[in-house]
Amino acid sequence: MAAGDFDLFHPKFLAYYPDEFGIEGATETEFNFYPLIVAGLYRILGFNDVLARLVSIAFGLGTAFVVYLLGRRYFDETAGVLAALFLGLSPMYVFYSRTVQPDATTLFLAVGALYFFLRWLESGRWGAYAAATLMAMLAFLTKIPSLYMGFPLLYAAWRKYGRHIWREWRIWVFGIVALAPALLYYLYAHGLYRQTGLTVYGITGGWPGSGKFDNLGQLLSADFYRAMFIRFRSIILGNYGLLLLALGLALAPRWKEEGVFYVWLGGIGVFILAVAQGNRQHEYYQLPVVPVAALFIGKALSALLKPGALNLRLILIGQRMGALVVATLLILSLRNAIQSAAPLYQQTRVLLEVAEATRRLTPEGAPVAILHDWARVPEVFYYAGRRGWSLWLERTPQGEYGQLIISVREKTSAGWRVQEKHESGIERFELLRAQGASSLVVSLEKGTRTEFLHSPIGRALSARYRLVDSAEHWLVYDLR
Repeated sequence: MAAGDFDLFHPKFLAYYPDEFGIEGATETEFNFYPLIVAGLYRILGFNDVLARLVSIAFGLGTAFVVYLLGRRYFDETAGVLAALFLGLSPMYVFYSRTVQPDATTLFLAVGALYFFLRWLESGRWGAYAAATLMAMLAFLTKIPSLYMGFPLLYAAWRKYGRHIWREWRIWVFGIVALAPALLYYLYAHGLYRQTGLTVYGITGGWPGSGKFDNLGQLLSADFYRAMFIRFRSIILGNYGLLLLALGLALAPRWKEEGVFYVWLGGIGVFILAVAQGNRQHEYYQLPVVPVAALFIGKALSALLKPGALNLRLILIGQRMGALVVATLLILSLRNAIQSAAPLYQQTRVLLEVAEATRRLTPEGAPVAILHDWARVPEVFYYAGRRGWSLWLERTPQGEYGQLIISVREKTSAGWRVQEKHESGIERFELLRAQGASSLVVSLEKGTRTEFLHSPIGRALSARYRLVDSAEHWLVYDLR
């Protein structure tokens, strides 16, 4: 919209498959609610990446406020304050509440929908009902995984109406209005895929490693559970947050008021297991865990602060042991958050460095090919102001780059098929050069320039194309 070519119903991706079908055509994507807001701000105030980040930050702060309201209403004031505070101690929450992507927006809409739905069930006010319906509709539209929120919503309605829930017309209206737009849009979006073969879902195809439903292989693998545990004790909650979550879950609940939070957490667990490969591939898929986990952590910290919780009388501090323990846990959690967040920000710095080199060393307006050694797709294109093709490098545990990993479209009698291929040669770049690719940018988020140049792929590229410039984490080749 800022450039005059944003089309909500015919979205175009910045990075395309490196096949013979070119870089044109609409893409099957999620509903672009967040990009619509950002594009509107760009048109009014001019293009500035800070505006996009401010949108995410605003929604991230909004989620923290709603978490506070939930904690205050269903636990106590202290639990609400500490739950909101703990969001700021989750490296994942802080990081993805400032990135240029829709996850912070969707999380606010989903948590807000539950809050207003609970308020409506208690008060019967139409304003709360309308807000819950609108926010649920936008959450389900913006990201399909937010359907996990259906579990606590349905549970809360069942607690209110019991077996008569099916006779309550307002529940039916809520469900239809919340779900129908998402159903209609995604049917329409799939129609775009049937026309162009372009998708970013990983359901009917997509980028290498973007598949989401290789569940049996993941669920039978100990590595999947190990990866999830490591994330929870590092970038999601940290060691101390994980312990406090366990304490909050173990404290005797008042099921009438607190049962919805257990169902909420359980619904996210179902989502993680049902979309195991997607959760293994993308850490931000676990972002919805943080608000509900923070509520239980706030409950645990509030319990530790209550008189008599730690019935000890110590020299100098008297019976203020609970406050000392809470303060210590928060300080340790902050230390853990700073340490765990460092790799996330390092990855971002590398991407920005690659984007700056791409913008400086490749012809403006000409398509480029970007060869990644990690799973990030559109960021370099976005920050460099370029479009083109994405390819991946297969990196062995020994640091060897031996093959290209690509996704290509194939037109069959049954429609489009997107499949992953491995190629040991560099002939693919000649195909892209014939389609107008001016440059090849190698983005090394895991490896280094030396490792790449000494690999079979690196040696073949250096022998055929002129190396324009390079640094520790990037190389730029002239394909013309």
